[in-house]
Amino acid sequence: MGASVIAYWPGITEAQLESQPSFYNDSKGWGDWMAERENEPRALEAVRKLKAEAILTFTTDGVEGEDVQWVTPQELRDAAQKLRVAVSAGLPEAEIILGIYERAANCE
Repeated sequence: MGASVIAYWPGITEAQLESQPSFYNDSKGWGDWMAERENEPRALEAVRKLKAEAILTFTTDGVEGEDVQWVTPQELRDAAQKLRVAVSAGLPEAEIILGIYERAANCE
């Protein structure tokens, strides 16, 4: 099963929606990680310790807008950069996050 992952926020324009890079139909590993992290308090703690909480926000069919913890594109970009630095530095928090991703990604 595939999934399409895109950035979305209230008020996004059609041009912004169509101009962004995305993971169309090839992001099963990311989707699985998003589901797995809910059962892994260590992963959530690691993301929070890295101050990268913006990567935890999501919406999907059936989720009401008021139930989403919205973040700005810049906040999401900053969180991704923090994770990148943590991975490059081999920080223990990155190892926890990547270990769960590896387990869920099924060799993608």
